Amino acid sequence: MEFAFEGHRFFDVRRWKILDQTDKFVTGMRITKEGSNLTFSRFKFANRNAWSNKYLLYPIDQAEVDKMINLTGQNWQNPGWLD
Repeated sequence: MEFAFEGHRFFDVRRWKILDQTDKFVTGMRITKEGSNLTFSRFKFANRNAWSNKYLLYPIDQAEVDKMINLTGQNWQNPGWLD
């Protein structure tokens, strides 16, 4: 079976549920140009705690959750995104 977005690291680590093992921090690349030379330096962003299980699923739009609460009396929001 082939998955949509297979081979895209962002989605792979969430599907495999290894987010807490691979994404403890986020880095970026600072590129500076001096004349015609480019210099690349990696930097670390501030910690975001973006590796918890909460980030394995997207939050459901609150308007849609509210509709389901009105219809069923249950909160249908994904785990970790509950108010």
